[in-house]
Amino acid sequence: MGKKVLRPGGRALSDWMLTRANLGHARVVELAPDLGIAATQIPRYLPQSTIGIDRDADAARQTSQRLRRQSDAATMIGDPQDWACNPRIWTMSSKPTPSARCPR
Repeated sequence: MGKKVLRPGGRALSDWMLTRANLGHARVVELAPDLGIAATQIPRYLPQSTIGIDRDADAARQTSQRLRRQSDAATMIGDPQDWACNPRIWTMSSKPTPSARCPR
């Protein structure tokens, strides 16, 4: 059946949010970017860096392919929940790693 893009509110809402997010010089983390469609739009708003974290290795590879022209963008394979529950790790290291599993 294949993957479907889940965008509550559709692309119009995604575009609206990105134009108002003031991402200049921010470090952006997209959790579970899936196919990387939104991930390719984020660098247009000039963040300092963009990283996508997805537990699906195939999805992470697809996102990496979409972002290959962006020198300040990367993808990682991992459980997005590990990163989301401990945002402190993003301020402590230039190459963050999850410090502990989140309670489920």
